[in-house]
Amino acid sequence: MVPNDEQTADSRSRVALVLDHNLSLVSSALRGETDAASAMAALLSARTAAEAIEQATRLLVQDARSAGRTWQEIGELLAITRQAAQQRFSQSESEAEHAHLAARAVEVVGQVDAAAWDEVTADWDEVMREELGVDQVADAWRKITASAGALRTIGHSSVTRKGPFRIAEVPLIFEHGPMKARVVFNHDDKISGLFVLLPDAP
Repeated sequence: MVPNDEQTADSRSRVALVLDHNLSLVSSALRGETDAASAMAALLSARTAAEAIEQATRLLVQDARSAGRTWQEIGELLAITRQAAQQRFSQSESEAEHAHLAARAVEVVGQVDAAAWDEVTADWDEVMREELGVDQVADAWRKITASAGALRTIGHSSVTRKGPFRIAEVPLIFEHGPMKARVVFNHDDKISGLFVLLPDAP
């Protein structure tokens, strides 16, 4: 499913929010305003901000192209060749679709942490609705945070395809260490699975 204009606008807003949040954490860490326990969270924030900047650059290149700028002009501005700019920033439908799902996966984790259950369940598929209720998710999240501590940072997710599903892996830093979320999307972009796992879980 190719993202529509509304989904694309949502993705742009999410990139902006990721930058606002993570660059603030990185700046605080560089100024020495965070404790040693926050070092891993700050490191993940730096990585996440770098990935969000890459996404933002892609979006701004699209804006420049829509405004009539050539690949030659864009390449010169970015100190790369015209061919390199075109290869790097020409986005396929598959990449656009995955970017949308990656952003949604990050958003879902934040909504679970905030107990925003209407938003969390808005795009669950029928199986999820029948087999996994809000109470179960809330109870599981309480148990996770009871042992791992509060969620400190949500990283940038990566998406891979497995059969009819797209699987988003989202790195997480809790107070007591790293974990990851796995969000599974079906062919209609509905959420078919939601898991929190150890970082090295297959």
